[in-house]
Amino acid sequence: HFGRAVVSAITAGHVEDYKAWRRTEHEVKEVTLRHDLHALSGFFGYAMKHNWARSNPVRSVEIPSDADAVRIHVLSPVEESAYFNAAARWPNLYGVGRLMILQGVRPEEAMELAWRSVDLEAGTIRIESGKTKGAGRTLRLTAEARTLLASRYAGRGLSPWVFQSHKRDGHITKLQGSHDKALEASGTAFVLYDLRHTCATRWSSAGVDIATIAKWLGHSNLRSVGKYIHPTTEHDAAMAARYEAYL
Repeated sequence: HFGRAVVSAITAGHVEDYKAWRRTEHEVKEVTLRHDLHALSGFFGYAMKHNWARSNPVRSVEIPSDADAVRIHVLSPVEESAYFNAAARWPNLYGVGRLMILQGVRPEEAMELAWRSVDLEAGTIRIESGKTKGAGRTLRLTAEARTLLASRYAGRGLSPWVFQSHKRDGHITKLQGSHDKALEASGTAFVLYDLRHTCATRWSSAGVDIATIAKWLGHSNLRSVGKYIHPTTEHDAAMAARYEAYL
């Protein structure tokens, strides 16, 4: 966006233009814009230490608040069925989405999954690395996930990737276009990452302890898990009944 502009010449007005550009050109959500601006602010802090800029213009613009930025949606069974019925038109979207909602993997972890990391006989997949210290992990596949991967393995050809890109040599890198079409066709509204939130919430509802959920999600600490778990009213009532029985 800023092109070859001199860092010291970028003003708060230019940052406001950037915000408008991201909202209109890319139609990003407020949570994404919030992350963008915090990253940009970090860059200007680095620039000031190197005397490339005298001030941080991001400090003079409004950054979406946590309340505005948080957009978490846990899919209901009805929404899940409608979405995946529509997503079946795009095999890569369907496959990545099912792995996310069944195994809790991040979208990039699914898209970057290589066959060398899949053990169908043992029923596991290995996430080699990621953005957190705990990202590398081995996950036991659900029966559906195992069947899905076995089906893709049968037609893999010579590709080393589970989700091979048809446009270039490598794995797929984005699914936003097909995801948007599936949303429109199914009449649902959520971001792809909500499939991971939905999985974590279902683990919690099934009684999986928080330490195990953190491990399965690939988090190195328990504090990060809270934002992924959103107990339903029914789960809350069941836990209260369990506690009452204990008393």
